[in-house]
Amino acid sequence: MIVSEQYKNQTVVVFGLGKTGVITVKSLSKGGANVLAWDDNIKARRLAKKERISLKNIYFIDWSRVKCLVLSPGVPLNFPKPHPVVLLAKKNQCQIIGDFELFQHQISRKKHLNLSFIGITGTNGKSTTCALIYHILKKEKRDVYLGGNFGSPILGLNAFQKNRIYVAEISSFQIETTPNLKPNVAVHLNIANSHLDRHKNLLRYSKIKSKIFSKQEKNDLSIVVANDKYSKKIFKKILKTNNTVVIANKKIFHTGYFYNKKEIIQIKKNKILKKISISKIRGVDNLENFIVAMVVSAHLGISDKKIFSALDSFKSLKHRLEFFKKYKNISFINDSKATNIHATSRALASFNNIFWIVGGKSQNENIAKLNPYFKKVLRAYLIGETKKEFEQKINNGCRCIKTNDLNSAVKLAIKDSLKFRDGNCCILLSPACPSYDQFQNFEERGDCFKKYIKNHLSQI
Repeated sequence: MIVSEQYKNQTVVVFGLGKTGVITVKSLSKGGANVLAWDDNIKARRLAKKERISLKNIYFIDWSRVKCLVLSPGVPLNFPKPHPVVLLAKKNQCQIIGDFELFQHQISRKKHLNLSFIGITGTNGKSTTCALIYHILKKEKRDVYLGGNFGSPILGLNAFQKNRIYVAEISSFQIETTPNLKPNVAVHLNIANSHLDRHKNLLRYSKIKSKIFSKQEKNDLSIVVANDKYSKKIFKKILKTNNTVVIANKKIFHTGYFYNKKEIIQIKKNKILKKISISKIRGVDNLENFIVAMVVSAHLGISDKKIFSALDSFKSLKHRLEFFKKYKNISFINDSKATNIHATSRALASFNNIFWIVGGKSQNENIAKLNPYFKKVLRAYLIGETKKEFEQKINNGCRCIKTNDLNSAVKLAIKDSLKFRDGNCCILLSPACPSYDQFQNFEERGDCFKKYIKNHLSQI
């Protein structure tokens, strides 16, 4: 555990006692802080008690003696409206931060240890990119740890040691509460329609994401994948002040990495330095994720040869274009993490002859953006509260069937795919929507998808 000593002998409130909150309480307590911990959810409080965390109803305390409020990522800071505990803190001029701010403070105090902090944000692809970088570094026997919004909370990682590397996924919620965020290597992947219930609009959302670069110094590295208009704006904004590498699907600057269907091209001042054939890249579903991992790994002194070698043993993460099973000519792909149009477009682009399961909680996205991929879809099975909305928008592009639930969709998709005789096909769960109209989270949705497949195949 990374012990936070920032508030030694001071009173700190930790609000939100999920996995991150529990670790934060333990880290602060070990650092000598007087921690007042609370969660509005009674289930979370019960679980915290099992972790031997003392609880204090922070709605009935003297806030004038509270130095800091440490807010869990799921608690609204500003939009749609500040949580009541946030208002209490602001009323009493109490600093509001998150666990990453505590981490950043500690790592900034340990410069003599030559630590590396790699922070990765973006709407889609964060977890896979983090996992790729971690995998490559681990293969090279680097002392590396992976956490943040993916895996272990950042303060739950092993304590600082010389030359240790921390690879962290950082959400927009976490960036909001980390005013001094300063990764040695900061990566922004993309902006897509997501989390607007917390950020109001894409412009505000992108401005929060861009803050990952705002405190970087001249020796730090900034990496921007600039394939959408908001990410391009971020790139242009930081270009003059940061040591920036741009990655894009076409040349938009005289220095950076650009790619097409055949190759990756590295240029510097309009001169080609390197060409990499796409055929060399195995084990990675998304090219952007790989290029970022390659740039970061090269920055840390790892050769292209060793990077490609590491890829051979990399396995896709669960629920992210996860190849689950093959039955006869049918591949089953679990892409439950695709909770927006941008993510689903990548999935549809990756396959042919698709029996597509789509739908979930509405977030008012324009599914017409997927029109170019409908010709690859043999049939679409609609689930969730978006069924009618998607039926109207998809029906002209491919045949749609409204189903009662995910189980029904899987059953029908298997039945139809078994009739397909023109080569290989796939049953793809890529919902383009959040899951919480039917499931607790995308993990539960993906696990149910796999369970239903097993059940129905066993009856054939």
